[in-house]
Amino acid sequence: MEGSSQEALFVAGDVFLHRAPLVPDICGPPLPAEGPHDLGACADILASASADTALSEAIALASPSLSAMIGRVAEHGATGIKANQLRRAALATLRYDIRMRTRPTPFGLFAGVTTGQFDSAAKVERGTAHRTRTHADMQWLTRIGHRLERDPAVLSTLTVQAHQSLITRGERLVLTCASSQGARLTGGADVRSTASVRRTPVVERVMAESSAPLPYGELVRRIVTAFPGAPAGRVRELLAELVRQEILITGLRPPLDGGDPLRHVLDLLTRVTGPSEETRRIHDALLRVERERKAYDARAVGAGRAHLDRLLDTARSIEPDDTPVHIDTRLDARLHLPYAVREVIEHATGVMWRLSRPKLGLFALRDYHRRFLDVYGADRLVPILQLLDESTGLGAPAGYGWPNSEAAPVPPDDFRTARRDRAMARLTAAAHRTRQREVVLGDADLDELCHDTADHADLPNSCEVTVQVVAPSVEALDDGDFLVFLSPSPGSHRAGSTFARFADQHPAWRAEFAALHRGNPVHVHGAVPVDLAFRTRSGRAANLAHTVPATGRRISVGVPGSPGTEELRLSDIGVGATLDRLTAVHLPTGREIVPVLGNMVSAPAQAPNAVRLLWEIGLEGQRLWEPWNWGPLVDAPFVPRVRYGRFVLACAVWRLDGIRARAEAARAESADARAAARDRAIGEWRAAWDVPRRILAVTTDQRLLLDLDRTWHRELLFDQVLRHADLIAQEIPGEYENWLDSPLAGHVCELVVPLTRRSGTPRRRPYAGRGRPGRTVHGLGGEWLYLKLHGSARTQDDLLRDHIPELVDLARRHGADAWFFIRYTDHGGHHLRLRLHGARPEELWGAAAPAVGALLRRWQQQGVLRGHSVAEYDPETERYGGPVAQHSAEQVFQRDSEAAIELLRLAKDPANDHGVDDLAAISCAALAHAFGPPSPGNPLATEDCGDDGAAAWLSMTGARHDLPAAFRARPAHWRGLIDPYGGWPALAGDPAGARILQALRPRDEAARRLAEVVRAAAVTPEGRVVGSLMHMACNRLFGGEGARELAVLGIARGAVQDHLNRRRHRP
Repeated sequence: MEGSSQEALFVAGDVFLHRAPLVPDICGPPLPAEGPHDLGACADILASASADTALSEAIALASPSLSAMIGRVAEHGATGIKANQLRRAALATLRYDIRMRTRPTPFGLFAGVTTGQFDSAAKVERGTAHRTRTHADMQWLTRIGHRLERDPAVLSTLTVQAHQSLITRGERLVLTCASSQGARLTGGADVRSTASVRRTPVVERVMAESSAPLPYGELVRRIVTAFPGAPAGRVRELLAELVRQEILITGLRPPLDGGDPLRHVLDLLTRVTGPSEETRRIHDALLRVERERKAYDARAVGAGRAHLDRLLDTARSIEPDDTPVHIDTRLDARLHLPYAVREVIEHATGVMWRLSRPKLGLFALRDYHRRFLDVYGADRLVPILQLLDESTGLGAPAGYGWPNSEAAPVPPDDFRTARRDRAMARLTAAAHRTRQREVVLGDADLDELCHDTADHADLPNSCEVTVQVVAPSVEALDDGDFLVFLSPSPGSHRAGSTFARFADQHPAWRAEFAALHRGNPVHVHGAVPVDLAFRTRSGRAANLAHTVPATGRRISVGVPGSPGTEELRLSDIGVGATLDRLTAVHLPTGREIVPVLGNMVSAPAQAPNAVRLLWEIGLEGQRLWEPWNWGPLVDAPFVPRVRYGRFVLACAVWRLDGIRARAEAARAESADARAAARDRAIGEWRAAWDVPRRILAVTTDQRLLLDLDRTWHRELLFDQVLRHADLIAQEIPGEYENWLDSPLAGHVCELVVPLTRRSGTPRRRPYAGRGRPGRTVHGLGGEWLYLKLHGSARTQDDLLRDHIPELVDLARRHGADAWFFIRYTDHGGHHLRLRLHGARPEELWGAAAPAVGALLRRWQQQGVLRGHSVAEYDPETERYGGPVAQHSAEQVFQRDSEAAIELLRLAKDPANDHGVDDLAAISCAALAHAFGPPSPGNPLATEDCGDDGAAAWLSMTGARHDLPAAFRARPAHWRGLIDPYGGWPALAGDPAGARILQALRPRDEAARRLAEVVRAAAVTPEGRVVGSLMHMACNRLFGGEGARELAVLGIARGAVQDHLNRRRHRP
């Protein structure tokens, strides 16, 4: 438990983010005795809100229409207002009032933030001198920016650059993530989806000259110089159109780097000479906005309504918008928590990580990773824009939305186990039986609930955990009498992300928060973290996105680069894959990068596909922590609180399906009948499931604290349950313990705690693949005929032994001169991939293809095959030494294919005692020996194996303690069988063994020739080539069974290592 001596896997920072409502008060003002059906009572709630200066100011910013209704009722009464309109306004006002008193999530003037720290003793202080920080709303400012860009005088003073996401399709230049340009998105649809222009010589020259930012006037000069016949006026018209389409972006766009967006625009406008009348008017009004926001921020929160109204009116006079400014509030509060709280959080984060599902990275990329390996293999880097374009690459992963992916949705892997499901059911049943709201987990329960034994090498780099600390008093907290609850908004996958948007609220915070990001480790040796910045799909989401690029380097998409930050071009980023993760590499340097998003903008909802892919790649290779998941019991009418030590992993939850059904049925009833149905439904539900008086009504990250003894709050629940299909009821942290009146009650404050893994040493090796310009893909009519032969996995050995030689002989007689095969399994099922080469393509396709086709049709009629198809052959040159080594590699492939068929025949021969796995181990050892020892200075040669190539290369396939049980059971047998360095004495003296060596000899000679070319070219690491050859040797013998291959390699490794050790210690 958290008090154990075992060291925590995560370390929490000294500083946390403290979030709290502006007016913490669980009770709130008295509500009218009459219910919501009474119009006078509704009017009273609106009038009361008008008299509450803090609430009315907050609503004026959050909902102008509701604010206008409140003002109208306060001044003129409810006359002329429709009854339903008045009732809905009263309920909305009540929701805002409850939010301001009980919900800690930062939002405008309802809740704010400050920092807190862990200390030797608790300290809780709260004042009233809260302060606001006001920025221009990015959606509003974006629309203004596009208006200003239409003025040639403005445009002539700006820098311009080509949009970072442009791709070429035929004769057009295409931008697939064209923005809404500040327009409000409705119904989830973009105002436009793509932008494109014809790729004329002039446009191509514009793109080449503007690949990096340069002054607009200089771009005009360069284009006019390059095309002397083009009038300067026409060039300016073209450039203006490219800016309007966002093919070119200008420096007027704020770089979203933590600066002040409004100040950025104003500073640029001061340089404009001869502006249009509209530009002059906008500039003057923006200066007034600047003055008004400063005046407003100087006022105390709740005492600035008049200043806020002037600010909003001034802003709306330039560009109409409900909320043209974005305000965050800094709390006047001081919170210190004892170190014991930090220890609880650290240990609990480790527990939640252990309970997480056994996957590396995000679900969205698992199928994409498999598809990438299928198409490109593990050695190729593909430029990201080429990869994401369906015309040139895989396209975007399923579920990506900007632009929409064409890939079919893929359900995530199901990690449920009967053992875990039964354990959860038992815990829930025990709570139901004893009418307990809580179950307490012990270490034995955890062991049963964990999916597996999580590997510490998979720990995430960092995370944030959002919690609520509750205690009966500050003194009790110091004495250890407290609980820590995981919040409904549980956290993030990067320490510092939640902090970032508030960095400019206090002079010390910018440096303090940037240090949080710089303190995040990376999980890949030699990789560098890189910030991501982008124009968001929704203009308003950009309010959360202008954050400091703390890594010192950045990839920008749709926004200009940040001054003082190294800019990495999106077009210079390649995507590759290892066997367990996708990777991103900076192609010019070959260095792996770890893309990070240093804020809480939702990449799946707001980022262009390229940015989202990079963000998700940044999380690859890490087992990410997850909040508690009830699995199949998530839809139960009630699930209890789950506690481990002093940490509540999950609050008690009650589902509202029955109340929702009653609310639906009561829609058409009279007000009195509806009220009676409401009270009866809620009363029966509370009695049946022991629902407490006060609950949180929760949907996603929205929560509303309700007192079910109050009529108006019951009406809110009845109303909310119809508005949100996923609404649930959840306990309030501290309510069960009767701690809601404490200054440390669950609704009073919330903490965002940054954590990093305790070990900062990267556990992943860097990606070893390479980019490959100028791919040569062999298609119809080329030098290679690539066939996929579909059938059953059970009959593949028979097909190879008894039929493929006939096909190869037929193809040779009709012009083929080389061939090889591999076994493969994909969404289409099991199949052989057969590749036939012909130096004269006209013979290969004109003679060999028809002859082979006729044979395949006959086999299909005979039931030998299910079907066949033709595909393109894209050689994995990066994997086998580069283009110069490709021919030598293909010779090895052919000889290995011939050897595999002969070994499969031997395995069926009664005179041979060796099974397929025995033959595979012999084959791998022979291959490693033939390749020869590592070159001097090879960094992967970790053991001194001298000139024993087999021992050197096989030692890299695993550790001694991982030798398989089959080897440990008969080590002497395997030593006698596998001895390539000693000349195979046992096999050479046995007739069957001699046949094995004879089958492998041509393959091994080809491997020696390949080794010479690989070492001379120095393109692919030797170990990578040898490992790939041994993997394919196993593939050709028995397919892609990973565990079986590991066992085969382990047997070979154990035998050659034993021989090496015997030689070392021989007198």
